[in-house]
Amino acid sequence: TFLENADTNVLQAVRSGTDSVNFRLKLDLEQQDGEVHFIKLRPEPISLHNIASLILVSTLRSSPLQSLYLSVKDVYGPLLLNNKSMDGRMQTLLAELQAGLSAAVAHGSAAGAGAVSDDQTAAINSPADEFAFWRQLSSRRDVDKNLAKWARAFAEKLVSLGADFSLLEDKSLSQMYDSIDTTQAALSAVWKVVEVDPYPAKRMKNLLSVIGATICRHIQSTLGRLDLWAVALPETSIQLKEALRLCDRWMEATHELTAEEWRTDEEHPWEEGEFKDESMTLLSKRLQEIFALRAEHDELLRLLSAEERSSMDVSSCFLPFRNIEVLHYSSYAQPAWQAAKEAYDRAVQPLQQLVTNKLRRQVFASTANRPLQVLQDLRRFQGLLGRPSVARELTVERESLLAQLSSYIDRIRDEFDRKTGAYGGDNELDKDGQLGANLSGV
Repeated sequence: TFLENADTNVLQAVRSGTDSVNFRLKLDLEQQDGEVHFIKLRPEPISLHNIASLILVSTLRSSPLQSLYLSVKDVYGPLLLNNKSMDGRMQTLLAELQAGLSAAVAHGSAAGAGAVSDDQTAAINSPADEFAFWRQLSSRRDVDKNLAKWARAFAEKLVSLGADFSLLEDKSLSQMYDSIDTTQAALSAVWKVVEVDPYPAKRMKNLLSVIGATICRHIQSTLGRLDLWAVALPETSIQLKEALRLCDRWMEATHELTAEEWRTDEEHPWEEGEFKDESMTLLSKRLQEIFALRAEHDELLRLLSAEERSSMDVSSCFLPFRNIEVLHYSSYAQPAWQAAKEAYDRAVQPLQQLVTNKLRRQVFASTANRPLQVLQDLRRFQGLLGRPSVARELTVERESLLAQLSSYIDRIRDEFDRKTGAYGGDNELDKDGQLGANLSGV
């Protein structure tokens, strides 16, 4: 057995159905939905004393080729290639192995050439990879002519993906806006290719996800080079607005393609439902929250003197955000973000109390005499006034201002009615039966 026989090195555990597992001493090479391998590091019997140091556990999902590629790319490759003591020749061989596995997974060479299946997308990590897939497939000698023609037609339409997404690190966020325009045009064109078999819908859905993820990573990388909590608000505001504009543009592009243009395409209709990029939506929401926090904090600072800022140590308020990756928006990162926001709220509470009193004395005090001017002044602090604690503290003042504005509007309406006679019927007609020269016939 695996436990007692020193020469039995591998135990394979394969899921069978939903609630059972089959164990095998001999590897079954048939395609499995998921399996786990227990591997002995040394040819020894297993005991309670050595099991922790003797057994290596590995998992396999989908095909062995795809699992090997992902393990090399995401685990062993980074670990070994970053090892300075590793021989240079070995690093070269490892890089070549990774490149070869990537090509094999993308082209499905393990299953034989002659078709393109939906599960050949594991190696597609960027839009440029998708273009490279079709370009390389079109030039392979071991595929049939129809498949090569099919691949060539798609590669010609996707050239811009290779160009626009190959050097992202050199592009600003505003330049990426133009790239989305060309990407949308390329996707529209490739979907309309019907001279050969149409572009697979599931593969297109994957490509849309890959493009969105690539844009998200570029936004994170670009903004990650800024200190979002220290750079002056005008500069931070420009970058955040550009990023939000980019998010909106991509979501607009996917809506136009999948909910409008492709859905009504008679020759190749889109039947997958509207594509909604969840990652882009979450990133956009996080960027809006960061922008709101910075804007509200800037409004706080405007009401504080230099001495007050120094004595109350306002620079420390953002410390909770400095200890987390604020641009990470997954469900796993959400609790840390929420905790940081709550810590920030506690830190600014004394500041909010101080500026609330200042707003009460300096702005709301003159409400009775000039409500319109007060309203205009308050526009500079609308983010701050939107904070629940500030709004709650100024409830009486806000209701008083509302009453003054309502009274002012009533006076204007009464004056308008009096002069035009629109409702009272008291206007005087001139001799020709016309309204006075200075009054409009409203």
